[in-house]
Amino acid sequence: MKLFRIFAIAAMAMLAGASAQAGVVLSNLGATGLSTSGVSTSSTEQTAAVRNGAGFVIGANAFTLDSVGLLLQSDLDPTAISTSVAIYTNNAGKPSTTVVGTSGAINVDSQKVYKFTFSGGLALSAGQEYWAVVQTGVGVKWFGMTDLADPAPQNGSLLTFDRFRQSSTFDTTRTWGNTGVNGYGFSVFGTEAGGAVPEPAVTSLLCFGGIALIRRRMKK
Repeated sequence: MKLFRIFAIAAMAMLAGASAQAGVVLSNLGATGLSTSGVSTSSTEQTAAVRNGAGFVIGANAFTLDSVGLLLQSDLDPTAISTSVAIYTNNAGKPSTTVVGTSGAINVDSQKVYKFTFSGGLALSAGQEYWAVVQTGVGVKWFGMTDLADPAPQNGSLLTFDRFRQSSTFDTTRTWGNTGVNGYGFSVFGTEAGGAVPEPAVTSLLCFGGIALIRRRMKK
């Protein structure tokens, strides 16, 4: 019985060390990442020449990106919005030309917050900055609000927001500058590791300790 309790405690400790935090981790669209308040007062249409991006930095723990939320509007039928979001690596404080992954399914709530899902999730490296960039869209506008603050960490997340940028020539040169618009609606959903996975040395000690206890019990 004592041996069982020892191994149960050890197993719980290992699971706690590998615990993860899932859900909305960065947002200025409320704790759910899908709500808005106030009135949209400015927007930027996403065209072949002009595109917007939001930079975010991964914390010290491993992170899997599940989806991002954006406050958008389309000149066409909102339910038939045609666009996607790509995740780029960072190049000196602006999006590079390297795409990590592109979103698939689009879900929308009643307040025009669109949720772009990345199938299977994207594994993003700890301590690195990435950019969420809206792709080609017909009449698609990314909205901002005068009273909307920068996205902030949610639920104890270690992710941080950098800035919004806007491209002036969306091609291989990608000249990115400040947007001139504050408070674009943006949120990040994913799974952030809540602690370090036990070191191999710790795991080995647990195993050797268990073997020693078993041998001692057998001798008795």
